[in-house]
Amino acid sequence: MALMPPLVDPAPAPAPRRLAFDGVVFLSPFPWRGCWQTPHYLAQALAELGSPPGLLITPRPRVQPGAWRALEPPPAAHQPNRLTLWTLPNWDHRTLRRWSVEWAARQVNAAARRHGFRQPLLWVFYAKGCSRLVRRLGWPYVYHCLDHFEFGDPAEQRELAHGAVAVFAASPLLQREFAAGGIGAHWLPNGVAMPWFSSPSPPPPRSARTRPRIGFAGTVNRHLDYALLLAIARQLPACELVLLGPAFTAGMSRPQSRLWRDLRRQGNVHRIGFRPAWRLAGYIREWDVAVIPNLTNRWSQCANPLKLWQYLALGKPVVAMSTPSLAHHSDVCYLAGSTEEFVAHIQTALAESQSATGRLIGALAQRRIARADAFAWPRILAQALACLQPTGSPTRLPPGPEPAAH
Repeated sequence: MALMPPLVDPAPAPAPRRLAFDGVVFLSPFPWRGCWQTPHYLAQALAELGSPPGLLITPRPRVQPGAWRALEPPPAAHQPNRLTLWTLPNWDHRTLRRWSVEWAARQVNAAARRHGFRQPLLWVFYAKGCSRLVRRLGWPYVYHCLDHFEFGDPAEQRELAHGAVAVFAASPLLQREFAAGGIGAHWLPNGVAMPWFSSPSPPPPRSARTRPRIGFAGTVNRHLDYALLLAIARQLPACELVLLGPAFTAGMSRPQSRLWRDLRRQGNVHRIGFRPAWRLAGYIREWDVAVIPNLTNRWSQCANPLKLWQYLALGKPVVAMSTPSLAHHSDVCYLAGSTEEFVAHIQTALAESQSATGRLIGALAQRRIARADAFAWPRILAQALACLQPTGSPTRLPPGPEPAAH
């Protein structure tokens, strides 16, 4: 299996305590049906690798829109083993009553035994109430931090990180923040399910293209820069701005809510609701440019967007606000530091995309696809497991190439 490109490792983590385990149990705060997140992809990748066996524990969705209730399973030859609990002591501290933790622990233990696990490894993703369940299970565990500390309980996060056999951080900035607290962490970037984006997929049921399309695929929420999106829609009126994904307005500030209302009123803005990750390729292929319009705050600086890899897997020009994670891929992305620069990069990317229309895929697009393939989920998971298993020499997880100018 090819390795990911070597990444700059800003704060090398010590080799984790190597141990023997006969199964991996992923403790996810995200429901299986809905917007897929890192725990789902890792569990799917483990099923594809075939060894060791895995088990994905997820809560039931609190809200199930009709489109989610009838959601078809992902098109994969190997599906992960799953256990759905009616509650998980992850997000809501009101569930942390003793009976809830005891009940969840019994269910997880029983599921692990049913799948033949005698020495399971627990994989934990968020510190917001799950430490009691982790202590109750008593298994060795990995702590995998996906977001900035302020989106969890910092004290609980430190407790989990100190007791983990290994700590993985989704971005270099998160890795540095762990290092500042005396905790060695490995940089484990997000990736992409390449089979969903490399195989042909039918175009969405839309009218014929009449103008260039600028697209965003992801959740419409408080992390987006709506002033930036509004500037794109107004300054590029000849283009169509497509927003593909569910909208969660809870947590938006009042200015964000006003800008969101103004954005929806623009005549060249087209909204598409939730689509499962394995259906995204057909929509993104129709776009000329893909964007990541996140706010430039602490959350986005620590994030490693899943959508980046989905865009790159289709060879699309990507325009994003610059962050430490994306800086390592500046040779295949257009990175901006301001709204004006973002819009200018979109115009450059549109010229690139339109010049390739009707021709074979260009060298830059091929390089983007190759970069995404290097970050396919099975590759990432295989390297993480190599750090944990008892054979072989300790390995450092590689991230991506040095930043490069266009």
